[in-house]
This record gives sequence, structure tokens and C-alpha cells, in this order.
Amino acid sequence: SSRANLRIDRWLAIMMRTPHTLYLADQQLVFSDIDKDGGLQTVLSVGLDEEGYDKKFDEFLSQHKPEAIAVFVDLMSEEIKHESIPHINGKDRKLLLDRKFKALFSSADLTWTQHVCREKTGRRDDVYLLTGISLPVQVQRIFDILSQTQQKVVGVFSMPILQQRLNLVLPDNKQYLLISRVLGSHTHTNTFRQAYYKDRRLVVCRVNTVSASSGKEEFDQLFDEIE
Repeated sequence: SSRANLRIDRWLAIMMRTPHTLYLADQQLVFSDIDKDGGLQTVLSVGLDEEGYDKKFDEFLSQHKPEAIAVFVDLMSEEIKHESIPHINGKDRKLLLDRKFKALFSSADLTWTQHVCREKTGRRDDVYLLTGISLPVQVQRIFDILSQTQQKVVGVFSMPILQQRLNLVLPDNKQYLLISRVLGSHTHTNTFRQAYYKDRRLVVCRVNTVSASSGKEEFDQLFDEIE
């Protein structure tokens, strides 16, 4: 919906004014500075499977003394659901959405909701996109450090949700599949996110790992799985 797009656009505006970004994947942490032209300069990259990764990050924050930070999460545990609820407003709507989240994502550490549309037939319920993320232990540890060191975090942003704004520059197709690389991998192993969009709306999203010794082999595995 246009309201949801405006909400995402406000996020993007906030991020453009934020001097630092922290990208968190299941296996990787990347801290970057944003220059005056909006460019990114990586100043710290640490594998979350490295020994002492949390100490390195803590020491980095102490030395770097960053200002406001925008955090981006790109995690395998992120789940996306489309749910319909009666068209109501105020506290009753919030209570219904809270119950939906508890039923669908009982162990989620982070949740997010977006109004998608209102059904045109029947009860004309509202359709919502609901997202729940359970943080891996290593990623939770990074959030703990941010809290303990009292960093100014302007927001925590889901990569699949933000990718929806790519529809502004993609061809106006009825449906498409967007494949993006998730940072952090082992030798000859890469992780990719596949996001399926219909009528420019995110329908389903998943993460898969590909083991290959060449780009062609990697490409073939990805498309074999899609088919």
C-alpha cells in the first residue's frame, strides 16, 4: 500500500542521515561509515564464528566511538506471513495483531508489520504482512554489546523488507524473483536470499546455501533449485 511505502521511505531517509551502518548476517558482522555522498566505507568486518568476535566488536566500539548507527539484519531465521484480520482500528486492531504474532512467532525477538491491502470481497478484511526474527546466539550477543555500551541505534531494519523498494527501478512485471547474496560464508560456500514478489508485493522469502567451486556451478545450482 502507499502508506506502507511511505513508511519504508521514512526509514530510508533516516538511514541516509545516519553516519554508520551495522550489517548482521548469521555468520558475518560488517560495520561501515557513510560519507557525505552516501557511500559506504567498511571499517570492520568480523566473522561471527571467529573466536573472540564479541571482544573485537566491543574494543572497536570503544576505540571508534561511533555516533548514530542503523542496524541491518539479514538472517536465515526471518519468517514472513500474510494474515487477514477484521477491518477494525485503534486498540482492538493492536490486540488482534499482538495475538497473531504470539501464535505465529512465539519465540521471535524482533517483529514487524505492514498493511498490504483490504480484501475486495466477503468481510473485506485487512491483509497484513507479518515478520518475525529469532536472533541467533552470536547476533544476540552483538545486540547485548550495543545495549551495554549505550550505543545510539536509530533503527533495526530487515533486508527483505527494505528490498521491496527496489520495485521502483525494476521492470513493471506482474511477478519476479529477486536473488541477493548474504554476506559471510565458508570456503566454496555462499548463502543467497530468494524473495518472490507478486504485484510488487513481497509474498515469500527464503535463504539457501550453495556449495560450488566456480561461479557457473553456483549459478546452475541456484536455478536448479528454483525450477
